[in-house]
Amino acid sequence: MIRSILNNNPFFPEYYYPADSLDTISWTKMGCGLGYMNIGNLTVAGADTAYSALRNAPAIIIDIRNYPLSNSALELADLMYDGPKVFSEFTVPDVTYPGTFGLDLDTLGVPGNTTPYLGTLILLFNEETQSAAEFDCMIFGAMPKVIKIGSQTAGTDGNITNLMLTQDIQSAFTSLGVYYPNGDSTERIGIVPDSVVTPTVIGIMQGRDEVLEKALQVGCGIALSVNQTIPNKTTIMVYPNPANNVVNVEAKNITAENMTISICDITGRILLQKNIENMSGNISAVMDIILRKG
Repeated sequence: MIRSILNNNPFFPEYYYPADSLDTISWTKMGCGLGYMNIGNLTVAGADTAYSALRNAPAIIIDIRNYPLSNSALELADLMYDGPKVFSEFTVPDVTYPGTFGLDLDTLGVPGNTTPYLGTLILLFNEETQSAAEFDCMIFGAMPKVIKIGSQTAGTDGNITNLMLTQDIQSAFTSLGVYYPNGDSTERIGIVPDSVVTPTVIGIMQGRDEVLEKALQVGCGIALSVNQTIPNKTTIMVYPNPANNVVNVEAKNITAENMTISICDITGRILLQKNIENMSGNISAVMDIILRKG
């Protein structure tokens, strides 16, 4: 019988990405002009590069179905926030007076930021989004326009304080209380999505990422509405969605003489292309996709 087990190496589960290439991506551009960041791979140095490339995207998908590789979320907050902002509160124990707790406000953002993010953040998370990953959700959740997609997180935000009960037995406990600025707790509750989406058996068998698919659907809707509100700006419509046989592409206010329409998968790999000559500023094209299915 084993009396005690000491584990000094934290274990984090394998993260579920049906599209294998997302395992190694830190950031990329996706359809409809959307940005994508994978917090499980994004470094602090990479955060600056990613934001510079994606700052003008109508929406950025922030994937936190993982454990953060670095403090990239803190760096992104300083780049994205329009100024200093309280995004969380801690109750901190006073070790010199047991039973007494103080309140600590956690603030990020820089004064006079001239390049704040004006688009929408789409957060992806699930049950594997734990501890520091949940804290990152709170950081991004403080932005003015945020949509949360996935399933409720584990509710394990806080810290780890190690405790030696005996010379051989080590334990640990959380000594911080973590709250939103309005006082709502995250511990034992977790981050609650606006749209609940979970993988299905059929989706897993087909190698689909249904959570990301929902994010792309929402993001493309945002991109279309942004384009429609700007006079004389190029607007593009793609329908039907989903499509089985053909995809119709309509574009207005095109200034280029020629354009190329590409159909890509969620990783950016080009599946089909069509070159079109612009005669009147508006184009309409039909893409035959029946042979491309699967």
